[in-house]
Amino acid sequence: MKGKDFSPVHVRTRKIAQGKETIYLDIVMDGMRKKEYLGLYLVPENTRADKIANRATMRIAEEIKAKRLVELIEGKVTFTGGSAAKVNLLEWLEQQREYYYDHDNMNYSRTIRNLMRHIELFSRKSKSLTMKDVTPAFLRRFLDYLYSDGANKYGGRLSRETVYTYFTVLSILMNKAVRLEIIPNNPFHKLSQAEKPQRRTKKKEYLTLEEVKRLSETECDDWRVKFAFLFCCFTGLRYIDVSQLKWKHIVEVGDDEYQIELIQQKTGEPVYVPLSANARKWLPERGYDGRENYIFKFRDRSIIYDYLKKWAKAAGIEKNMTFHMSRHTCATLLLYYGADLYTVSKILGHTSIKTTQVYAKVVDGIKRKAVDGIPDISIPEDDEE
Repeated sequence: MKGKDFSPVHVRTRKIAQGKETIYLDIVMDGMRKKEYLGLYLVPENTRADKIANRATMRIAEEIKAKRLVELIEGKVTFTGGSAAKVNLLEWLEQQREYYYDHDNMNYSRTIRNLMRHIELFSRKSKSLTMKDVTPAFLRRFLDYLYSDGANKYGGRLSRETVYTYFTVLSILMNKAVRLEIIPNNPFHKLSQAEKPQRRTKKKEYLTLEEVKRLSETECDDWRVKFAFLFCCFTGLRYIDVSQLKWKHIVEVGDDEYQIELIQQKTGEPVYVPLSANARKWLPERGYDGRENYIFKFRDRSIIYDYLKKWAKAAGIEKNMTFHMSRHTCATLLLYYGADLYTVSKILGHTSIKTTQVYAKVVDGIKRKAVDGIPDISIPEDDEE
């Protein structure tokens, strides 16, 4: 019988997207636990080459494990958890970066990486900063740095939108730290609204129904991008949600009636979206896929924008098309064709109806333009008083 392993360091794996597994170290000592993701991945073993590659990857993981055992004995391993004074800020941020990377949210992962770089440039003591050091005074000084000359890697200033993004992401991660009981409260909440960077209101770009029809009739270099984008034009799903959409999320609720049932990645809230005939047209053939298979088997997100740009140009659409435009399009079409604000907010999964009201203003503008587009009719002189 194999003896029990009392080692404080274990190599473990966790399943992620596309059948891959991410490898991490599970380190437990004196009642404290730490998971260290190694940035190593096992691939599905479809070929002999895959098996050989996985064995090589596991050997690397075992070598890192042995190194951590030595570091643990020498007291060089820092554990997260416990008081905020013990949790290293950059280590916490790195764990979050790896988490979003493993969940295929590359943009968020890159943003956290850039945020960490700016914290390192901002503070000479960045390596020893703890979560407790993130105070309102720290945030005010950090914001001054972000607004300063030279914060941009090219020597200039960061844009207002970039500063807003970094500050907001750090606040979101502090909220997460509160939920995990690493810190008692979020220091951002002690800043006044005037102190926080404000986001410039952007115009909501959307497609008209006629433009959606043109896209449907135009070839795209990647059919998955075309099908998923048009599917989202009629469901309002965000990219992160449609990229993680599985067949089990399509639920039959009546006689030939279906709806999407899933937990939104952004808000963590459930959303229920009825599938219209228009939406169902853009579901790919299921074939032999099971409940756990992804519906739209995407490539890297950065490539998708190249496909969208080329596809829009081929359809004669001059707008700067992004994947999120499909969500704006869904909201606009729903309101234009008679849906009420409350219904639209539920379909989009908005936590506040105020977010949905922005689209109502867009639709009012469309209707005003349509009314003003009616040709002028002169009144006969005999009818004038």
